[in-house]
Amino acid sequence: MTSKEFIGSLQLAIRQAHGVGSQHLESVPVHEIVQGRTIWQGTVEVFNISGHDKAERVYAWSRKGNNDTSERFITVLGIPPIASPRSAVKAAIAAEMKEKDDGFSWGEMGNREHFVQFYEDESCLVECVAQFIGSGLKEQQNTIVVATHAHRKAIAEKMQNEGVDIVTARLRGRYLEWDAEETLSMFMIRGMPDENRFVDAVGGLIKSWAQEGRGLRVFGEMVAVLLAAGNTKGAIRLEEIWNGLSKSLPFSLFCAYPSTGFCSPADDQSFLQICKEHSRVLPPGNWSEWRRGDAGVATAS
Repeated sequence: MTSKEFIGSLQLAIRQAHGVGSQHLESVPVHEIVQGRTIWQGTVEVFNISGHDKAERVYAWSRKGNNDTSERFITVLGIPPIASPRSAVKAAIAAEMKEKDDGFSWGEMGNREHFVQFYEDESCLVECVAQFIGSGLKEQQNTIVVATHAHRKAIAEKMQNEGVDIVTARLRGRYLEWDAEETLSMFMIRGMPDENRFVDAVGGLIKSWAQEGRGLRVFGEMVAVLLAAGNTKGAIRLEEIWNGLSKSLPFSLFCAYPSTGFCSPADDQSFLQICKEHSRVLPPGNWSEWRRGDAGVATAS
């Protein structure tokens, strides 16, 4: 395939995926490295588009299919925070890492899941956490929400509106709400999480509830609080500590970060490192929108 034919194939993929025409602008090499290991290397083709209500640019490239013979075309809309070839690549990586089972539901989360969502607005976060925690409560599981006051209130209200009896859950001790900053203060030393203090402050209850056998679901926003304070290393270290705890105890953990925290090219490596610390990655935006195919990342043959 000649270069002209290749660009034409990408333009066809863009039209099929997003319903718009495109004009080729430039070719940009991208090389993503995490901890000395190349996780993506290639050339991203940049296109200007017209007629789309959210984007003026599309980033596109190709890769081999699962059988190593068919060509797959990846197209990513330039919808904030996606504003460069590198950010388009990281969005595609996140999309590929997400759960691929069309039958996915919050009620089917495993006992040793550790997943993350990069959300674009507060309503997306509240909806997903309410579904995750609410599904656990309906199955008589123990649940913990470690979040800011505003998010704890919104999540509780969302569950109540959807018919989850959180009053009874609270009375029976199956639904606990902790303040993210107060909980962090129990185990942070000189700007970094201390594993021993974390085990003392959080691990004891996790162990007690996890060993009950009824299942345990935890939503943790402490990592997002650290990231918002500019403490990316602390957030990644806390993810590692959670992973260490999950090796010996069965529980599912939902972490979340606002996607606006990863807008700069300087944030790319930390974004990829955070993805690496999770068993699943839910991409930016509302999960249901990504599953309906409305997201900016599309794959075509």
